[in-house]
Formats: sequence, C-alpha cells, structure tokens
Amino acid sequence: MARSGVMLRRIVMATVVVIAASVASVAVPTGATAGPDISGTWQSVDREGVPQTMTLVHSPDQKAYRIQAESPKFAACGGMEASASGIGTMSADDRSLVAELQVTCMVNRMPVCAFEAKTVFNFEGDGALRDEFASAWQRTAEPGKD
Repeated sequence: MARSGVMLRRIVMATVVVIAASVASVAVPTGATAGPDISGTWQSVDREGVPQTMTLVHSPDQKAYRIQAESPKFAACGGMEASASGIGTMSADDRSLVAELQVTCMVNRMPVCAFEAKTVFNFEGDGALRDEFASAWQRTAEPGKD
C-alpha cells in the first residue's frame, strides 16, 4: 500500500506539472497584439478636388485616437474652410475607425457655425483609409518618422 501511495503521489505531481506548463503556454493578449497603430498625418482629395489633412494621435487607450482635420473648402460648410476635432474608436475587428467629430465652419479662420458629425474610416488592403464619401486617405507622415 505504501508503494501505491508513492506511485499515486508521483502521478499527481506529474499531472500538476503538465497542467502548470499548459497554463503557462497560453497566449495572453498584450499591447503588442493590439491592432495596427494608424497614428500620423493623412491626406486625401475630396469629390470636389479639395485637399484635406487629418492627424490621428494614438491615446493611451489602445482603441482610441484623437483626431484633428482641416479642409480649405468643406462641402458640408457650404464651401467654407473647416476644422474638425474629436475622438475615433477602433472597431472590435480593427478594420474601421468610428469618428465622432465637432466640425467648425470658418471664414478667414473665424468660426461661423459648428455641428457634430459621425463618420467611419475603413481600412483598405493597400494601407489607405476610405471614408464614407469615398475619399481615399493616404498616410504621409508617421510619428517619429517625419
């Protein structure tokens, strides 16, 4: 009986070691496995041929970006210059950025009116972002690489 007790303890210890090794090998998501960092300066040309610039700054929350955008002639502002700022949140599948913005329409950089807007930027296979208005945004500068 003593011999079977020792054998049982060895089997239990071996099982504990195997279980511990299995638990240790399970991948735990970290910041390194987060979605792509799309921080940087992006540019596009809208349907009217007007250039637009947008800066995305990654926040400490791995899924959020601070957004600042400028357009010298923005259709939603009746052709006036516009500035937009807000927060964009990455989708769960890291394939789109949902942006909630405060848009300010201006004349000679003086605010005339403002409104809230929501838009979605989808990631294209070529590294571009495409907004809901079919504008393709290309990254022209990355943080620390300008």
